[in-house]
Amino acid sequence: MMSDLILFSFILLFLLLMTNTKIQFVKARTLAKKISATVIEYRLEKGPLRNDYTKLDYPYLKLDLPNTEDKEVKLHYANSLKKPFKIGEKIDVFWLENKLVYWNAYDNGFSKFLPKTWAFWRSEDNN
Repeated sequence: MMSDLILFSFILLFLLLMTNTKIQFVKARTLAKKISATVIEYRLEKGPLRNDYTKLDYPYLKLDLPNTEDKEVKLHYANSLKKPFKIGEKIDVFWLENKLVYWNAYDNGFSKFLPKTWAFWRSEDNN
């Protein structure tokens, strides 16, 4: 009984933290300028907060902006299981705290089911 309560508490805490992260991301995204970019290559690099030898495929992009012809920019969006984009694919990104992030990062997978606001019981038409 006690172990079930602990498990439930951890799951609830995890969901609250994930929801808060998504809400902060969505707020930052609404204030940001959407930039179109093209995936040009992947590079294997050590991921953040790793103390092992695991490397992740990070996409490098060419921004579709004037005066950025030869500049390659790392997208802070990696997956250890697969490459999320095809080479040559156009995606939307934005700058967040000096990092280039994927516009739709929280609109797929498990995260798409989390609310975008703490007032999730209201309809989006009333916001």
